[in-house]
Amino acid sequence: MIVVTLVAIPLGYAGWQAKVVRERASLLNWENDLSNSPVHRQVIWDERLNHHVIPWFRMRLGDQEVTLIELEDRVDDATVTIYKTAFPEANVYRRMP
Repeated sequence: MIVVTLVAIPLGYAGWQAKVVRERASLLNWENDLSNSPVHRQVIWDERLNHHVIPWFRMRLGDQEVTLIELEDRVDDATVTIYKTAFPEANVYRRMP
């Protein structure tokens, strides 16, 4: 029973981190098709910022650190909150009209 628990804990953590990476990737890829998207956003990655707030394990799973996300001014508060929650390392704001 102890062996099962010792195996389940790291696998559960890996699954949780993989889910986070998929959710973040889907938010970034969702708006690549601007013709169907109600939200236009600009995402900036800055490789020169070498402070790595993303855990190394998630980086190995393909996650990327995002510096800035700029959303259209017509975006509702719920969408801004979704981006702020998914990308706590990024400066998320609405573009001024």
